[in-house]
Amino acid sequence: MTEDEIPKKEFIEEQRAWLKAHRAELGLSITDLSKRLGFPNGTLSNFVSEKGYAGRELPIAEAVQKYHAGLIARDTTFIDAPDVPGFFQSQTADEIINLLHWCRKGKMVGGAIGSGCGKTTACKEFASRYPHVYVVNLLQSDGPPGPMHTAVLEVLGEENAAGQPSSLSRRIMKRLRTMHMPVLIFDEAQHLTVKSLEEIRGWQEHTGAGVAFFGDKRLHTLIFHGKGKDDIPQFRRRIKMMPVRLQPYVHDVAMQAAAWGIEDRPMIVELQRLAQQPGGLGLASEVLQVAAMIASSEQKKMDIGHLKQAIADRNHEGIAA
Repeated sequence: MTEDEIPKKEFIEEQRAWLKAHRAELGLSITDLSKRLGFPNGTLSNFVSEKGYAGRELPIAEAVQKYHAGLIARDTTFIDAPDVPGFFQSQTADEIINLLHWCRKGKMVGGAIGSGCGKTTACKEFASRYPHVYVVNLLQSDGPPGPMHTAVLEVLGEENAAGQPSSLSRRIMKRLRTMHMPVLIFDEAQHLTVKSLEEIRGWQEHTGAGVAFFGDKRLHTLIFHGKGKDDIPQFRRRIKMMPVRLQPYVHDVAMQAAAWGIEDRPMIVELQRLAQQPGGLGLASEVLQVAAMIASSEQKKMDIGHLKQAIADRNHEGIAA
């Protein structure tokens, strides 16, 4: 600080204190701040140090105030959410789609895959490529026979189906027999009961339809660790299961970054770290949307600083990131 700036000392110290707190909260580097404020790394490093910058600090303080005001405006101004990339090729998606090709030959397959690995988008992508492939998105209440039958008939085009489970099964099998290489994909299949699994196995045996089950690790427990009347050895013998996968591959995250047009290595590394947390690729996508909105509000290309700020914003809101 120079002598002529002493009358503005209080203002300068206020901006310094805010910048130091802001940097600590978001985990921003001096380089990140330099890009946002337009001052050299060395100047800003001295500005936020205990001794301060020996040269003129007022221009820096004014830039900090402008930056702070921009953040406030961003948080109070409506900005359209960015377009989120749809399906993108990834290692997990390739494994699921390859398994579904086998399923289409009249086989029964499955996978216990953690949330945020992209199983739902992969299943939808496969369904978009071939006729007579139906994705049944199960709610917890759809697990037992009856509700399960209704959910299947709904995706087959029959809404509000009513009747006993046995008659509903016959209607489903009749429909499947009229189709060429039909496939039923049950998403969130951990909600199914053992009775439902056995009923679906019966459809597969009687019609030759392909059937796929995808869910979280509870699906693996349901199929392989049942006791007594919940043990289903015939079902286990007939199903081909993927290895249990609870987190996305590193390659999956790299392909997600590519779908967003991200090539910056530090950003990809940060996304890979993020995607190992609960929510996986879904969490990373939500953070990327926030980061893109922050960058848009500043009329800049998204960078590592925006990504870190988006992560910090989620942490500040109490959302796991």
